[in-house]
Amino acid sequence: DCNAKTKDFRNIAGIIVFRSTDGGANYTALTDWLLPNPYGYVHADVEVLDYVGSNLYVGSDGGIYISTNSGDDFFDLTAGLGIRQFYRIGCSQSDPNVVSGGSQDNGTSVMRGVSRDWVDWLGADGMESFVDYTDATILYGTSQYGSMYKSTNQGNSRFSISKPSGVGNGNWVTPFEIDPQVPNTIYCGFDEVYKNTSGGSGSWTAISNFNGSNLEEICIAPSNNNYIYVADGSQMQMTSNGGTSWTAISEPWSGFISYISVDPNDPQRVAVTVSGSQKVYVSTDGGSTWINKTANLPNVGANCVVLDAEANNGIYVGMQTGVYYTDDFLGTWIPFFDDLPNVRIEELEIVSITGKIR
Repeated sequence: DCNAKTKDFRNIAGIIVFRSTDGGANYTALTDWLLPNPYGYVHADVEVLDYVGSNLYVGSDGGIYISTNSGDDFFDLTAGLGIRQFYRIGCSQSDPNVVSGGSQDNGTSVMRGVSRDWVDWLGADGMESFVDYTDATILYGTSQYGSMYKSTNQGNSRFSISKPSGVGNGNWVTPFEIDPQVPNTIYCGFDEVYKNTSGGSGSWTAISNFNGSNLEEICIAPSNNNYIYVADGSQMQMTSNGGTSWTAISEPWSGFISYISVDPNDPQRVAVTVSGSQKVYVSTDGGSTWINKTANLPNVGANCVVLDAEANNGIYVGMQTGVYYTDDFLGTWIPFFDDLPNVRIEELEIVSITGKIR
């Protein structure tokens, strides 16, 4: 985008902001998206430039910036705006003050400490992230297409985790999960399900033989890590023996699977959200049969689901317009979003040590 302040004074921007003082014949860089730099900082991917009086405003994928001196300096005006687009979050189950989340264009950030400050610890587009449930200083994160990273000091530094040998790019949001019973074992989903038993160091082992396209979702049963459910588009497969053999699940839905959740206490009770008019399905026998739980949910997209460990079999669903809840006693869905901003819900996680949902 460009905006002319005077006949000869012009600014243009794409990834960074440039200035010309001779009507566009020559341009000088005014910003960069990396620090330190000899210019000023403005987030990469500038969408709009606009003068209001003598002030130059920059709207980017990372926020709003202002220059009061024709671009010699820029200041960030974004503080306090709830505009970050998170794809996934990972909540610590040992420290309620720790959450790591990956977001579009703004990398991966961690909330930490009693003051709950947010610190960016990984760049690019942030995707799946999780916290070691036995040690809140250990964070895992991904960027687009399955680049994996780890921090052992709560985001102060990081290092790369190598992809499985021979794989290419994964999906935009590549599945990346921690074993719910053996914290040093992690899984990732590319063309197959891969398993690493040393916290990301060493090699990966394929535990499936699908010979298909990249996987969309992986979910390991919290109470029995031999039960693993995966999704590729509308197709779903499961194993009850840790990957020695897999069973294709006959799905009654026609849409794409957007999320899988397994009951914390029952490895055969599994729920999925799917695209289209059929929103939520639940199985109590490992996917052999399914119950359509869509009922009175609004006709908007269902993005994620989480099953509660409580005796009444609670189900929370994240949708385009908020969160909805049902259980065995209700029979219908009720809104669960008092004081929640009217935004699309991408992921839900229950923090067991506090009994809260994020």
